[in-house]
Amino acid sequence: MHKPFMMWLLASTTACLAALFVKETALVLPAVLFALALFMTPPQTDGQNAPDDKPAPLKLRLVYALRLSLPFVFVTALYLLLRFLALGGKLGANTQHLSLRTLLFYTPATLWFYVKVLLWPARLRAFADSTQTNAFSMRSVLLPALGVACIVAVLAWISCWTGTKAVRELPSAIQLDESGRCDEALPVFEEVTRQYPDDWFAWAGMGDCLVQLNDLPTAEQSLHRAADLSKNPRVIEQWQQVQARVSGSLPSPSK
Repeated sequence: MHKPFMMWLLASTTACLAALFVKETALVLPAVLFALALFMTPPQTDGQNAPDDKPAPLKLRLVYALRLSLPFVFVTALYLLLRFLALGGKLGANTQHLSLRTLLFYTPATLWFYVKVLLWPARLRAFADSTQTNAFSMRSVLLPALGVACIVAVLAWISCWTGTKAVRELPSAIQLDESGRCDEALPVFEEVTRQYPDDWFAWAGMGDCLVQLNDLPTAEQSLHRAADLSKNPRVIEQWQQVQARVSGSLPSPSK
């Protein structure tokens, strides 16, 4: 792994441990990070992966997500151990017992309370509003549940829209590249690499465009990045050919 990646990983796990000490609800962070990593494009490690135009297999993405989330699982386990020792052999202090029915009806109002506090922190509160209920009601259960569901849906839509906007433009950029219109495709590849610096496919596309535009030094750098991220034999071979042309050991192909 690259040194900058390891530094960011160390800083992230430290922040995760600090968040756990501040608020125990940060226990969900490893699960959230695992889910996010599951939708990322894992770097290829050999030539046995899926073709370039197909998404990575689920098994490969699961392994990749597990590897990225393991450090956070470790610090969470460390926090639980420290909590267990500090509370004298318990993971939690004695609190009010709530029946499962009360818990189910109470959860939507509690979640809606935290949504309101996050969006409009008008005044400080040490605890959530006490709105326990043992029966279903429109005001205490249904409306808070609908509000939380709407917020989650909006956040999910924003995340998907912003996360895939640049990627959606890749197919058009590839077609432009294949048709020789690299001057139009190049800005798209550059934008994708800015938003997703670990997307080796975009780096490879940008390198191929730069080769066609005869900007070999920059093309060599882009293909080097793509080869380093993907470990794809075809990309490595293309990078080595451009590297040889830049160094003068390989003549340029005749037009």
